[in-house]
Amino acid sequence: NLKDDEHGGWFESSEFELPRRANPHMHLLEAMMEYHAATGSDAALERAAEIVRLFEIKFFNPATDVMAEFFEKDWSLREPEDQVIWEPGHHYEWATLLAQYGEIGSHDGLSWRRRIIQTAEKIGRNRNTGFALNAATARGETLDPNSRLWHQLERLRALNLHKGLTQRFSLGIYMEAVFEHYLDRGPRGGWLDEILDDGRSITKAVPASMLYHCVSAFTPWIG
Repeated sequence: NLKDDEHGGWFESSEFELPRRANPHMHLLEAMMEYHAATGSDAALERAAEIVRLFEIKFFNPATDVMAEFFEKDWSLREPEDQVIWEPGHHYEWATLLAQYGEIGSHDGLSWRRRIIQTAEKIGRNRNTGFALNAATARGETLDPNSRLWHQLERLRALNLHKGLTQRFSLGIYMEAVFEHYLDRGPRGGWLDEILDDGRSITKAVPASMLYHCVSAFTPWIG
């Protein structure tokens, strides 16, 4: 019912609100891959393939190596090319999902994955803490210098799948830093959600949405 037969992709609701976003398509891609794995559904795999194609021709801009978040109805950009808003955590998350799709869809997306990871590593991290920041522009300007936990968990997951892309990077040291700044400092049974660029916490709540990112990030280490 939400399929957009004119411009491709899916609408987020029956009201067809703008802006259109890449993020719901990312979650739909993940859901379709899981559905295909559970049922063997060809329709689910076809939907996943369409979303990957949207990433390659609409979401990702090869001129800036940035994946935009917000679009007009026809998938045109809402901002000038160099002012496009992007979130480092989504770069890492897309890299992981594209890698997973490559395993089931016989599609080589390594060059795309390399580029979005390298952009996130180069201009998507806070220089003071080393953690992925919340938001930036395509020209490299920081929009939100704070760092939420989910960006770090998606970075952990993506770099675990793409070892060797980042020089002088230790997965173990980085995981220890995530535990030290977020997971070990939270309330009992909880965690800190967000820190400032000086490492101080500004967390006022424990979002349940982080459970999803924790499970997906740490599953590879569960024997």
